[in-house]
Amino acid sequence: SGSRAVFVKKSSYMVAVSSPPLSLSVETLSETVSGAPLTFTITVRSNATVPISNVVLAAAFPFGFSVTSSSLPVNNSSFLLGTIKPGDTKTVTLKGVLVGQDREQRVFNFTVGTAKTPTDQTLAVNYMTQSASLNIAAPFISTMFALNGDTSANPVINPGSSQGVTISYTNTLPTSVTN
Repeated sequence: SGSRAVFVKKSSYMVAVSSPPLSLSVETLSETVSGAPLTFTITVRSNATVPISNVVLAAAFPFGFSVTSSSLPVNNSSFLLGTIKPGDTKTVTLKGVLVGQDREQRVFNFTVGTAKTPTDQTLAVNYMTQSASLNIAAPFISTMFALNGDTSANPVINPGSSQGVTISYTNTLPTSVTN
């Protein structure tokens, strides 16, 4: 009593994490052409021994990507997966279009965790993040369409007049393209 001394006791405990309660895998192409349709298959698996509720898959999309459809509703780049029982998997199929320049690389990040509340899909606990990187490549054959020499997107023509159509093909590969 009346002492100002500080008593400290230290202990160390060994903890081994063999696997996270939720694991995540992402399947997609490694290379795409700008403006071409792109599909992601994201699989979330429960490694837990008890059901996990309010599971959310959050996505961070790079510049130039727009979602065209998904197998689950998207809410601010997040997918509510609900409750996942032990050993179960849930799969999200995401389709979109990526626009960019030749030889650019874009990285998509997907994080699985649990939401703060059933109504707020903001992640309270992150269990795993998986990245998928894609390279944007030029198409192996580029084409150009000209109507009366006009290569613009919206050429104007006069009704009843004859039109000259030119389609040009260019091989962008360093080797020959056959068949």
